[in-house]
Amino acid sequence: MQSAPVTWLKPGVNRTGIMATVLVSSIEPNAILREALKCAGARCITWPRLYIDAPKDDSRLAEAIGNLFGYDWVILKNLRAAHYFLRALQQQHSPDALDTTRVLAVGQITAEQAIELQIHVDIALDRFATAEICDSVRSYVTDNDVARLNILSPSAQVTRETFEEQFEAAGARIDSVATYQTTPDFDHLVRLKALLAGEAIDCVVFTSADEIDEFAAVFDTDDLLRLLSAVSVICLDGPIAKAAKRFGLSQTIIPSRPSFEAVADLIAGQQT
Repeated sequence: MQSAPVTWLKPGVNRTGIMATVLVSSIEPNAILREALKCAGARCITWPRLYIDAPKDDSRLAEAIGNLFGYDWVILKNLRAAHYFLRALQQQHSPDALDTTRVLAVGQITAEQAIELQIHVDIALDRFATAEICDSVRSYVTDNDVARLNILSPSAQVTRETFEEQFEAAGARIDSVATYQTTPDFDHLVRLKALLAGEAIDCVVFTSADEIDEFAAVFDTDDLLRLLSAVSVICLDGPIAKAAKRFGLSQTIIPSRPSFEAVADLIAGQQT
């Protein structure tokens, strides 16, 4: 899916004549960028800072682990899911509690974390292969058995993944259980999700590859194409755009030169 081009009617104003809303990182070096955007007439909002921690309420996680025998598969979609789920598991059971449950791990370090804790991994996928999860399980169990599966997906319960919807569409039951949090400012995250869903954000600016990783971690998904489907994605330079492509963001916009001023000019419709 292609990001919409940044074509404002006049400086700082989008196609509907309303001040452009730009999503940027809150890190201190970006203060200059935020000031440049404001001077260009844009409205800046930031995503909350990343801080991975145990969930404030782990009751559902404890319940899921207590009823682990009822699940056919556990999907460890990233290292965070593996670390916090397996840590909680160890508090209630020995590693062999998963011996009768199939485990799918996404990412090499995720699989290594599980194996290090003596957890078998039945399917190991590359990090950016979440789109293959449902088909991989389907191939493992055959189509006829998918509808009978009970699946546990440890997550931060921030973003609903495509594979969860695919399993449900196939008739399986999948429980996404809060296992960790990505930021203590969850209310901010909820408001930001609502703005993205309501297409109230015009563009997002990434000034480093690390910012893209942070953004993906905050929203607990590597499927940024889906999350930012209605948002123009601006990358400060080519290498950052290359990093964005790994997250599915192939249609990015690069300013005429790698500077904050050039980004502000681009958003204001004043490319030099």
